[in-house]
Amino acid sequence: MKTKKLLHSVEEGTQAAVDRLSPYVEQALREGGDLADQAYAKLRPGLKEAQIRSARFAADTFEKVQPAIDDALSRVSPAVDATVKKVRPAVDDVLERIPPTVDYARERVQEDVLPALAAQLRHLAAQPLAKEIQAAAAASALAAQLEKASGKKKRSGWRTFGRVLLAGALLGGVFVAVRKLFADPATGWENHVPKNSTYVADPTFDDDDLFEDSVAEPVTEPTVSEPVTTEPATTADAPAEPSASAYGPGSYVGDEPPAGYEIKGNDRSLKYHVPGMAAYERTIAEVWFESEEAAQAAGFTRAQR
Repeated sequence: MKTKKLLHSVEEGTQAAVDRLSPYVEQALREGGDLADQAYAKLRPGLKEAQIRSARFAADTFEKVQPAIDDALSRVSPAVDATVKKVRPAVDDVLERIPPTVDYARERVQEDVLPALAAQLRHLAAQPLAKEIQAAAAASALAAQLEKASGKKKRSGWRTFGRVLLAGALLGGVFVAVRKLFADPATGWENHVPKNSTYVADPTFDDDDLFEDSVAEPVTEPTVSEPVTTEPATTADAPAEPSASAYGPGSYVGDEPPAGYEIKGNDRSLKYHVPGMAAYERTIAEVWFESEEAAQAAGFTRAQR
């Protein structure tokens, strides 16, 4: 009871205080609003004048700074142009050197690396061990095909047979390889005795040996039918015998070609280089041609560089 009476008395006191203070608060708000309006009315002209002055100051500052900015910009452009002129020759030189380098690397790969790799693969394919490995691989492939053909329903029959066949082929290949490795290197090789003198092209024959056999006779054959003392000019021009070349008319094999034979031919790549090409100077001529028609008639094609 005492608490309720105390709360009731507090509420009554608060309501009475609010009733007494409300007129004063409303009056203070009205007077504060009036004072704010009066202050804004007094400050408004000053604010407008401050804005005008700020705009004028900014315009004056821009007018003073603009010549300096224009002068700096006018100096930057010539400096940039001069720098570009100095750097451009070096950049152009680098860009001009890149394509010949790439072309030279591609030609080296096509003319040297790929033919050498092909020759090595042909040499390995001709070895007896390679044939046995091929037989083992064929047996393994056959076992795999049998395993695929057997299917899941015949797991107990064909799949077991295929696995056994595959294991036997692998063991046989390993056994043969170990026997070849530990055997005498001289065993298993026989000297080839040709049946007749007719040449038969061998796919595993080295291109360089074929080239040497084909051009050995015209290069090393001396001309002894004429005395040296009677016709010195003919003996001096002895290497210039284009008709004796194995590449047909208009070709010459040797280190000192006659006049007019300026086209260089590469026997391994079957490409020819004419004067003026990027790779002409560094190309070692294995055969010289008098014209592009003669080179093309011999089976050669024009190089890119």
